[in-house]
Amino acid sequence: MAGPLSWTRLVVWTCLLLFASCAAADDVRTEDRRDMVLVRVTDQGLVPGDDIEIAVRGSVGWFHDAAPDETVEVIIDNEFAACDSCASTMPFVVDGKTVRTRRRLSANQVASMSFAKAGSYDYRVLLAGNHYRGRVVVRGEP
Repeated sequence: MAGPLSWTRLVVWTCLLLFASCAAADDVRTEDRRDMVLVRVTDQGLVPGDDIEIAVRGSVGWFHDAAPDETVEVIIDNEFAACDSCASTMPFVVDGKTVRTRRRLSANQVASMSFAKAGSYDYRVLLAGNHYRGRVVVRGEP
């Protein structure tokens, strides 16, 4: 069985590969913008817990780092077409005016999404009856 360090490495490499597949057609990496952010979902909340700022075609991954007997669901509250996500490690589905993970994350799983359009995307993470909130701010080309 893999230890916690191995799971963390797996998550980071998965997110890096996801970003590489989204950015292959048009390199958007610069020194002053983040292209990938990993949000840890813990029993105490989200880390980082503030707004997340990424570049267009940047990725956000949500990593279940809470109690192993709990599951996590990620819900993006903004209505947008599924094509606004150019890639995902776990399918997100359009559900009315939200986009959510197709299934809940088990311990040490990650769901990530790349954002192809600039804008502000509010999200919620559901864990053990708690609703943690955050926002992804996607900046366009400078």
